Amino acid sequence: MGIENWSECVMLVNLLGEPEAGEDLAEVVECLSSRGDCDVIVDCSHAERVGCSSCRQLLELNDTLSAHGHRLVLCGSKAKSGNAFAAPALAHVLRFAEDRFTALARLRLSYE
Repeated sequence: MGIENWSECVMLVNLLGEPEAGEDLAEVVECLSSRGDCDVIVDCSHAERVGCSSCRQLLELNDTLSAHGHRLVLCGSKAKSGNAFAAPALAHVLRFAEDRFTALARLRLSYE
């Protein structure tokens, strides 16, 4: 996994999938607590599989960000791991974009 700071208010996370995804998402939460509030884009395009535990962690991350007025956007999920996000509960709660640049544009538009 890689965490990139695109700006002071946007963090990009490259999620690799199971079994590392759970540890990766815990690291994201730790980074958020140390650097302050920001939006998060999670790129799932390299994830072969995203399990239930990781989906739960994504929902918790989304709730935490929302409580602080920030957003979580998943991108690249249709390519390989899209089936994990097909559950109606996830599809209605999480935000999705085709790729990381579209995700960034959606974040910018949501604040205008």
